Amino acid sequence: MTGGGRDWQVHVTPGHSVGHVALFDPLARVLLSGDHLLACITPNPVLEPDPDSPDGRRRSLVEYLASLDRFVRLDPLLVLPGHGPNFCDVPTLATVTRRHHERRADEVFELVRRLGSATPFELSREMFPHIKDFSVILGVSEAVGHLDLLEDDGRLVRSADVASRYAVA
Repeated sequence: MTGGGRDWQVHVTPGHSVGHVALFDPLARVLLSGDHLLACITPNPVLEPDPDSPDGRRRSLVEYLASLDRFVRLDPLLVLPGHGPNFCDVPTLATVTRRHHERRADEVFELVRRLGSATPFELSREMFPHIKDFSVILGVSEAVGHLDLLEDDGRLVRSADVASRYAVA
């Protein structure tokens, strides 16, 4: 794709949202990361439907974390995010982001252990007791993303009930 006098490579970057893309100029090694890579915060892995998935939804956080190595390999000299400051050290950002999500997954695991079992909504209320309005769905998205990671690791099991409950494996 050509724009602004540059030839951009388009990278589909699901994770934050299903239709998100990032643009990379390989000659200048500049990455327009949108909300996919942010210097100061981690993007929220938004809960979205996927009719082709057995769960009927995307595994947003799993997709997001799987995408990080691709951007490390691109090795951009400059990343221009959708908001927040520009940055250049994608390998460090990827490492910090993975560690953040590992710690959060450990916190979610301990919450499930303490509660005995919990739904994503119940966990989000424990994790973010003061959120309200639209932020509630962001809290549930965050909980579901970490539950997916823990389920993939075999640390939690999910019930087959309509309202999925998670418990320590």
